Amino acid sequence: MSSKYLALKLGPLMILLSSLAVESVATELEEVIVTARKRAESLQDAPLAITALRMEDIERFGYRDLESVADQMPELIINVNAAATAGAIALRGVSSGTFGSDLDQAVSRNIDGVVISRAVSLVSGFHDLQQIEVLKGPQALFWGKNSPGGIISFTTADPGEEFEADVTLGHETEMEQAYVSGVLSGPISDNWGARLAVKYLDQEGHMDNEVEGEKWNQLEDIEDTFLRFTLVGDITDKLSVRAKLAYNETDSSGNFGAAQSYYCPTAPAPGDQCKLDDDVRSVGDPRAAGYGPWAEFYADGQPFQDLENTLASVEINYDFGNMTLSALTGWNEWERGFLSIDPISEIPGFISGNGYKYDSISQEIRLSSEHEGPFQFMLGAFWQQVDSDVVGTGYFHDPFVQFTNPGRLIDKSQDTLFWWIGTQSDVATDAWSVFLQGSYDITDTLNLAVGVRYSEEEKEANKFHNTCYAPIVFGSFEPMTEDNCIPFPAPGYQEWDGLEYDADNTSPEVTLTWQPQDNVTYYASYKEGFKSGGFNLTFTITENPIFDEETVEGFEAGIKAELLNRRLRVDWALYSYEYTDLQVSAWDPVTSQIDIFNAAEATVEGTELALTYIPEAVSGLTLTTQIAYNNAEYDEFETRCYVGQTIAGGCTIGPDDMGAFQVQDLSGDKLNYAPEFGATFAAVFEAPLGNTSLSYNLSASANYTDEYMAHDAFNPQAVMTDAWRYNASARLYGADKRWELAVIGRNLSDERRVTYTQEVRGTGFGTGTNDGLSANLSGWGSMPRQIELQATYRF
Repeated sequence: MSSKYLALKLGPLMILLSSLAVESVATELEEVIVTARKRAESLQDAPLAITALRMEDIERFGYRDLESVADQMPELIINVNAAATAGAIALRGVSSGTFGSDLDQAVSRNIDGVVISRAVSLVSGFHDLQQIEVLKGPQALFWGKNSPGGIISFTTADPGEEFEADVTLGHETEMEQAYVSGVLSGPISDNWGARLAVKYLDQEGHMDNEVEGEKWNQLEDIEDTFLRFTLVGDITDKLSVRAKLAYNETDSSGNFGAAQSYYCPTAPAPGDQCKLDDDVRSVGDPRAAGYGPWAEFYADGQPFQDLENTLASVEINYDFGNMTLSALTGWNEWERGFLSIDPISEIPGFISGNGYKYDSISQEIRLSSEHEGPFQFMLGAFWQQVDSDVVGTGYFHDPFVQFTNPGRLIDKSQDTLFWWIGTQSDVATDAWSVFLQGSYDITDTLNLAVGVRYSEEEKEANKFHNTCYAPIVFGSFEPMTEDNCIPFPAPGYQEWDGLEYDADNTSPEVTLTWQPQDNVTYYASYKEGFKSGGFNLTFTITENPIFDEETVEGFEAGIKAELLNRRLRVDWALYSYEYTDLQVSAWDPVTSQIDIFNAAEATVEGTELALTYIPEAVSGLTLTTQIAYNNAEYDEFETRCYVGQTIAGGCTIGPDDMGAFQVQDLSGDKLNYAPEFGATFAAVFEAPLGNTSLSYNLSASANYTDEYMAHDAFNPQAVMTDAWRYNASARLYGADKRWELAVIGRNLSDERRVTYTQEVRGTGFGTGTNDGLSANLSGWGSMPRQIELQATYRF
């Protein structure tokens, strides 16, 4: 659907809103303040598409991670379950694929001003948030690189002027989860305040991992510890400081092994039910992990994923009276390690492990005008340095060797052969940018804002990759080199030193805003943005490991209004963007390689409508809805055929030496994770309980997501059908809300969907021929129905 067609269809809404506009009067809707343009401004005045969730919205349904937040955003899909490898965020269908620990995301997270673009951060939950802002579309002017799809901005809670302390106990039945959290906050002097937020969570998980019919361990078990300390204060009347330090440690079985087969044209392995449920079958015996390179670490074969995250920020503001100088320093460090029994193979005994370290320091300085004249400006500079290291290994033990080369049958008491994959890489990034925006009031109601950001980035990388047969004595491991490694498949061994990538980008933005009434805002903007290029450094062997930056340009327009004596809030947006050199990542189950490459061009256009309504006839009731249409298509895109894809099925390009085609043309197809329609409906009702001192709150929401593709090679069996998800909560409050009891239900319909799909190794055949059979498909399912009991006491 073209943007012109959408404008013709929805343009009458502009006339309707103008006719309903009223003079400014007392409103029943609470004002929402956002910082999407690095200034505090009303949500209704901000000329861009943005959805804001406040603290009460987050707490209402017990949201503790990004995946659950997606229930409130019809265009937002979060893939956390494959996060042992990476994970991904998709907004309006724009994402970067699931693979690549060092791959920057098209939709980045921002926590208290510190941008985090790597998907490993998706594994971390959150606690004690003040607000979440989802900024849709390119955001390069104010947020810089790695934001062509948008920004998810988190603002954590600050200490208030009054003493505050609370403790919350919770228990969730399906995940066998128990947690305790608390906040201690308030002034510590006339000019300073402090806040401490802590949380501890222990979860058994909901998936039984079986080996030969017996339970071996529980998957998705988690032990999570979180704390954040905040200090804010005024050094002088003009100089203020906000400092935050957060630490999060998560020890778990990992979720990489939680993938389940759900489509099986080839008979599944023994014991595999080939459906999404609460049981998963380990491939081979997990105790095989007690042999080979990981023996000294995990001789019991238990899979694990351990993460540590430290995030610190210091913001300093100096008020000149008509200008403010702001300096924000951010530091973020991630360390992760995991060991997994591969859940996506019919070949037993594939053990994989990964270690990842990420260290980033950044500095932003802004000078912003704050006077009453018609001209305002913001001038800023940004610098960032990132160092990241990835070590990955995988190996098949003896049964795989027998499968691939039956002549090599060796007694396990002797040396045997393993197929071993190893990779090690490090990347150093230096980036800087400058940006300037000026806005001018052409009239009392018409404003023109023009801005531009110039960015430069330099990356250096080293990589070692080895795929080979090599002798291993069970229970010990000798590091593999060219001398003791038999390459398989060729070339097997590859090493790069001193890879370099340099790029620069200029991203302009122009916005015209018209406010004919205080309660009605019209806006139209032109934006450009980009995402960094880099290196393909995961499990892959390629002649050219460098991929280019991704760029975007396009238009956005919208209307924001508060009507019916400000009981109705309307937010409508229309957008159309062209993406060039779209970055995607894909995993090939035949070669066990991961490729990151540029996918030519794509067009993303659509419309969104958000409504919030407080009916005058029903005191205490608030109704909200978000409805979205999104048409995201590849203009040009050729990629590998899925395993078993036939010539009739579209595998018609790039024949190999045997004449079998290997490539398909997906031009005109929809992007991954790009549902065409989506909607969210919610109702909140709060009232006193009869003539008592008690009060209660009832909340319910329904989220509809249209079908979407969940496979990077577009196997049609990986299309997730449209579905509804329902959430609800009930809360009972004591006098002055000193105590609170809650029952929270999430995914009450127990809707199971796959957020990412892979092909099962060892299944499927005949790719690029007339007689092919699709591989079995395995994926990570969404969370099941959850019922949570919660008790809070406020001191």
